Amino acid sequence: MKFTARICNLGVVDNIGETFAPDCEFTFPETVPVTDAGGSKHPIGSAKIEHKGDHLSAEIVLVEPSDVTNVIQMIRQRKIPMKLWPAIAGGVIARDGKTLTKVAITSVDISASGNSDKTIPPLDLGVNNLVEEPPK
Repeated sequence: MKFTARICNLGVVDNIGETFAPDCEFTFPETVPVTDAGGSKHPIGSAKIEHKGDHLSAEIVLVEPSDVTNVIQMIRQRKIPMKLWPAIAGGVIARDGKTLTKVAITSVDISASGNSDKTIPPLDLGVNNLVEEPPK
């Protein structure tokens, strides 16, 4: 399964009060693992991250079968009404208060609980009868 997703917005305050600076410096390898944030931390795929001005996006490829791809199939078959969100994982190298200025990205996580930045859209799973908001 392949997806293109926005994974990080710059200059947006997230739900814990932090912001990625508009000129935040990101470091990441050419390909990062994709993990299931709600379960095993074993890779379930890979992602290529691209810095696109005011945000980061990723080309995500999930291996099949995995718990996440099984859930996606169930969502597509309308057996469970939910959404899945991508998020970056890694470490903060530098900050100015609550503004992150340098970040090392080590993986992309997939989660049913949403992204800390509520402006990040869920993965487009090709269905439209899903719940509207992530759990709080």
